[in-house]
Amino acid sequence: MSTLTSNPNKRFAVLIILVTNAIIISFLESFIPIPTPVPGIKLGLGNIITMIAIAFLPLRDVLAIVVIRCFVVAVLTRGIMMLAFSLSGGILSALVMWILYKKLNDYFSIKGISIAGAIIHNLTQLTVASFILGQMVVFYYLPVLMISAVVTGFITGTIGELAITEMDSRQVFTSPGIDPIEGTGEGGFVKYSFSAPLEEEPKGYSMDGGIKFILAIALMVIPFYIQGLWSIFLFVAYLLLITFVLKVNFRTLLISGISFSIIVLLPYFFGLSLNALLYYFTQNEIFAFHGYWAIFNRILKLFVIWYLSILYFHTTPMTSFLGLLDKTTAPLKKIGLSIENYLKVIMCIVILLKAMGNELKENLGQKMRGVMGEKKGRFSINVKGIAQLIVNLILDSFRNLDTIEEYVDRVKPEDLYYYKFKFTVKDGIALLSFAFLIVGIWMLEIV
Repeated sequence: MSTLTSNPNKRFAVLIILVTNAIIISFLESFIPIPTPVPGIKLGLGNIITMIAIAFLPLRDVLAIVVIRCFVVAVLTRGIMMLAFSLSGGILSALVMWILYKKLNDYFSIKGISIAGAIIHNLTQLTVASFILGQMVVFYYLPVLMISAVVTGFITGTIGELAITEMDSRQVFTSPGIDPIEGTGEGGFVKYSFSAPLEEEPKGYSMDGGIKFILAIALMVIPFYIQGLWSIFLFVAYLLLITFVLKVNFRTLLISGISFSIIVLLPYFFGLSLNALLYYFTQNEIFAFHGYWAIFNRILKLFVIWYLSILYFHTTPMTSFLGLLDKTTAPLKKIGLSIENYLKVIMCIVILLKAMGNELKENLGQKMRGVMGEKKGRFSINVKGIAQLIVNLILDSFRNLDTIEEYVDRVKPEDLYYYKFKFTVKDGIALLSFAFLIVGIWMLEIV
């Protein structure tokens, strides 16, 4: 076992560093051109951290890194519905890569393990999409995802192999000290700081986090019980109204919507289109499709779940949500699960990312452009340059290990997240508006 994870607080500090780096490294992908007409194909550079964890850390820490990373990214950007896709694919691919690396490393190289992980990840996400959509047509998209998995898995595996070799030679996970990093300059990449203030209540219509959560769940259920077109119009109008009242940033909705479309809608409509073409040319009834209203209804349900999760998480402070989650998972504490420690890790990661902000993006963007060169419009990946950049980033972050460990040891969960029920007039108005919505839908449904 790594000496860096033998101490509980040091272990949590390592988790914080690696998950933070996985999220940061994913940002680097925007600087790498991938010439493909298929949208949504990503290198998955963040998975390099998973491979590093598999090489140096026990399985429980590998899974913890995957779960925490998926949770943080889902809450901050994609919406909680996307967690089902990223978590299932992330866990299964990590387990497969761990088995191949630990048990079958004589037969698989790091590149081969990375390709296997990418294939399992894409296949799992497609299976989850098929289950949620209730349609097998999404598997028409399988050849596209398998080819992309081989290509991106090979590239990521190549970078990961160089990163693992470099970190092993520097004994990052077995020695308490880290040699100076050549070429990063004074100050390194980024300064890890917990000086950023805890989140304040977002601007807009502030409500109690618990009441807002209950209303969000109730609204997610409504599309499963309405059938009439006018009821749907009323419901959509209500969603637009609360979006306006909560003052959700349009850019936030756009970014999350793109993620939803790529992961859920793109394979679905690709499969439907291919199925229609097959029926057109063959006239075989096996390819015939009926029930377009059912398609619309199912997509509407998925859209509402995604949309409401975005509204909730982008109008509720993370401190309040984690405090609520801590209270709802209280029974798990009685059986010995240290949920509060992992919630502390999540909040520390959020604080770090907030403190880094635009300075980190500019710093890494400049270094990445230096690695990739100024030539645009062509597919050119400086694998060794990217690997060295990522290694330097990780090594630089481990210089802050003692600072992070000290903070984890000193700070208490209640200092990072908290929830106290508080009913206000705004909560009453929200509940009343929801009651009017239910009555309105009921009246339209029975007409």
